[in-house]
Amino acid sequence: MQQSRGKGVWLHNMGVVYHYRIMFWTDWGSNPKIERANLDGSDRVAIVTAHLDRPHGLALDFELERVYWCDANRDVIEYVDINGR
Repeated sequence: MQQSRGKGVWLHNMGVVYHYRIMFWTDWGSNPKIERANLDGSDRVAIVTAHLDRPHGLALDFELERVYWCDANRDVIEYVDINGR
């Protein structure tokens, strides 16, 4: 199996991973969540919906395929894999 590093760009609380052609973003609305979708907007899914208050500061680990974030109101740094597990 070949491994390759993806490249990304960050716009405030949104991340785009060109290698996988997916994007991630946070929603601070009445039901805070972290979502993922393909670059064309298809296959939108909330990958984190619990234990969130004000998620932001998304960061991706390309090697381990993890999404990290901090929560400003909970004072924590957490992560899930890119599929929300």
